[in-house]
Amino acid sequence: MLLAAMLIAGAVHASLIPGTRFEVDWPGLVSGQDLILTTPPQSAVHGLLLGNGDIGVSVYGAPEIIILQVGKNDLWDYRDPVQDLKKTLKPWTYRELLERYTGDCKSNRVEAVSKAFMDEHVKPYHMPKPAGQIRVRAPSLRTAAYQQRLSLWNAEVITRLGRPAAMTLRTFVSYPRNLIVLQCESSGTQTFDLELARHKDSTGTIPQGPEFGADGRDLWLRYHFPPSEPYPNGFDYAMYGRVLGGTVQAESLEGKSVAHVTADAPVTLLVAVETTRDAADPWARAKAEAESADHAGLARLRNEHQEYWHSFWQRSFVQIPNRYVNRHWFISYYHLACCARAGRIMPGLDGNWSWEDNPMWFAAYYWNTCTENLFYGAYSGNHLEQAIPYNETVFDLLPAAQYEAREIYGMRGARIPHTTYPHTRTGSPVPFLPFDLQLCETPWAAQELWWYYLYSQDKHFLRIQGYPVLRECATFFEDYLHRAPDGKFDHYPTFSPEHWSIENHFTHNRNCIVDLSLVKYLMRACVAASEALDCDAERRPLWRDIADNLRGYPTAETPEGKVFVDVENAPYPYITYNLPCPAMAIFPGDDIGLQSPEPIQAIARRTIKALYDFPPTQGYIMLPMARVRLGQDVLDEMETRTRQRCFLNQAVYTDCFRWIWAENFGAPIVVNESLLQSYTGQLRLAPVKLQGTARFGQLRAVGAFLVSGEVKAGSRVSYAAITSEAGRPCSIIKPWAGEVRLRRFPSMAPVEFTENNGLLTFGTEKDTTYILDRTAAPWEKLPVVNVSAQPATPLVPEWFRIRVPGVWPSGWNLIGTGSGKFVPTAEGAVMRSHGPKNSTSAWQLPIPPTDTSKFTRLETTMHGVGKGKVRIETVGANGGEVVAAQEWSPWPTNETTLSLNLPAGRTLVAVSVYTVTNDGQPVENHLQSIRFRTPDGQALNLDLTHISP
Repeated sequence: MLLAAMLIAGAVHASLIPGTRFEVDWPGLVSGQDLILTTPPQSAVHGLLLGNGDIGVSVYGAPEIIILQVGKNDLWDYRDPVQDLKKTLKPWTYRELLERYTGDCKSNRVEAVSKAFMDEHVKPYHMPKPAGQIRVRAPSLRTAAYQQRLSLWNAEVITRLGRPAAMTLRTFVSYPRNLIVLQCESSGTQTFDLELARHKDSTGTIPQGPEFGADGRDLWLRYHFPPSEPYPNGFDYAMYGRVLGGTVQAESLEGKSVAHVTADAPVTLLVAVETTRDAADPWARAKAEAESADHAGLARLRNEHQEYWHSFWQRSFVQIPNRYVNRHWFISYYHLACCARAGRIMPGLDGNWSWEDNPMWFAAYYWNTCTENLFYGAYSGNHLEQAIPYNETVFDLLPAAQYEAREIYGMRGARIPHTTYPHTRTGSPVPFLPFDLQLCETPWAAQELWWYYLYSQDKHFLRIQGYPVLRECATFFEDYLHRAPDGKFDHYPTFSPEHWSIENHFTHNRNCIVDLSLVKYLMRACVAASEALDCDAERRPLWRDIADNLRGYPTAETPEGKVFVDVENAPYPYITYNLPCPAMAIFPGDDIGLQSPEPIQAIARRTIKALYDFPPTQGYIMLPMARVRLGQDVLDEMETRTRQRCFLNQAVYTDCFRWIWAENFGAPIVVNESLLQSYTGQLRLAPVKLQGTARFGQLRAVGAFLVSGEVKAGSRVSYAAITSEAGRPCSIIKPWAGEVRLRRFPSMAPVEFTENNGLLTFGTEKDTTYILDRTAAPWEKLPVVNVSAQPATPLVPEWFRIRVPGVWPSGWNLIGTGSGKFVPTAEGAVMRSHGPKNSTSAWQLPIPPTDTSKFTRLETTMHGVGKGKVRIETVGANGGEVVAAQEWSPWPTNETTLSLNLPAGRTLVAVSVYTVTNDGQPVENHLQSIRFRTPDGQALNLDLTHISP
């Protein structure tokens, strides 16, 4: 008889999951997914990531200066100029919107008001801020060999400098404490500096800089942000460090506090990070936290940290034929746990790894995929605890959503705004068109609260948090939908997520497929939730009526047949969508899949196929999920798409937005649902025919079932083990033809079930495991398989480019006067510009004298974000004369190589690049490479990764 071994920290970490035929070597399995680098990450975006669900750290830098970039989920500038404007300017109302865009379409205050709020919104406020940096500065290690490893099993970064290691750094962010732990171990006596650093806020909106201090072995920084509505006395945070071991001389300098250390034994730096949200006096709280950690000792700190992570990893696993995607599954769950945690502020776009004062899109919450995507993998991956901050955030938004419905729309219920912040309390903080008319965001935001109940069966949660949100959102659509003479419900006006804008007479603003599918989902969820709670029976008939009689999904005819489009009257061929709207009735609408009639599946398959010819920029998760829901194998596609968009730290960006894009941490749902689908309420094993054997342990299914099993190539299910947490009836789509046997584990007593049209149904008891197998291939006769992984190997950058000898390492110098940045990356550089129309950010690279008789052409590979233009100039030796110049407007949005021909017989001494905003909106120009070419094609590259001090 096989019994599961429940594990504790310090025990032998191998076990048999109840009812399975595999023994899991948990440390070996998880450690085989480690990230190993032999080249230093060049910026915080590329660094190896740590976190405890609140504090985030990115570890990067050259051997002589290892940098820990520190962020924290609740560390925001909480001022909001839009809320101040609302006191004197009332946002447009739903009635004004109808008057403006119907009838004779006379102009009124809608556009002017919308622009006024947009102008306030783009000011550099209301955004997360970096806490600062922890630096280990050791000039003697400038040429040292480098290796860095992210140990997933222990959630620790280990940096070895020198061969053999002259210094080894071990870094972790304590899970139970607001604490960063950095241990420095040297071979022999070593002298180095430990620094806490933070620059004055670069937006110009915070008048003072941070304060630094040092005393004995302690050093600190603290920063005071101006008053805001949530924090009328201002918002503060502090980083407080204590050095243990070695000889220490601490002092505060301009921009940093420094501990000069000499040691021949290990030295530990403890840094606590606290904010006004943690305590009224963050500095005192941080000092007390550092002292508490000092008294606890390093061994205890490490043990309590590892106890959490070892337990975390043993909740589930997958082992699939594609090793690359398998590793990404583990790393995505790790990143999610690093940035999201119950009781802490939910992370925004960048997670908790803030690295700049003015992040793109303000790193806020956007409810048309960015926020929801982040948590998609938590449910089926058996990490429901990671979804709790999402639940808390949506529930806390309910008063603001009710205000929005009442004051702007004149309706009952709740309407979730497009953009919110942790402190949103009254209506939409960004009331401008067209983005704030994405009505799909209301049911979309509510959907995952219903998911949480479905996967957990937690009625207390449903009663207190989930159902109040669902019911209020449904109430809003009771008022908003239009009942047509044919009895159907039409949905307008609306804004298809990020497409078409708002048009006169709402030409492309009717019956968006995303709205229709998600409103249908919402209404059905409300019926089921009210039945589960035995309440609101009188409201169910209307909810059912709406779900059953919403207008049909819009379609278009193509030479291959009918396809879905995003809104009524949308043309085909498709536009290049940002979100894959035509396929979103499949996912996240959850309305079309393998359970659908074949004609509907055929339309859905054609839709997906066509969308891949017009690929959405934010389809990384949703498009593969749509294919998986139709039974298609996407593992190789996921590998390709991930490699194309992945930093070395395995954070996946979204096409041209090359920063840490936290929403993509939801990618494991694609793998999970390739092995098990349950969104219909029925368990469907091996819905996708994979190319090799797959094993999975404790994936969570709707109904609070934990499912484990083995699937051979071609979807041949060997067996399944199903643990019932809530004692609910279980329905399974028969996974193979022929006889099926069901037994209780571990007694192996037979269990009765019914079979009806290929659906197996049986009653379960709480906390009991059941085994499904073939009589001809008994479960007990199958071999016990060891589940582990091959040791991790160093990563090779996907973006690695061969550079010819002689690359010029000069630094780029600012020559423009506009507001902008030149951000070097491992791939090249990102140039940003923002400000009024035609604002310019310009940078110049001095180069050795270059003869244009030899080099006849300048090339740049680049793409842009936003409506902007780029200008490139080559500068001659004679008084800064522009020898040749070219301007591209608008710049290409896909990666493109642009050429500039050079006149012969000239000498060049510099290259200048100008990034210009055409319309006053923030823009980005991503330079992948700049190079001179000879007539026979030889290239000489310019270095894009250095900026002059």
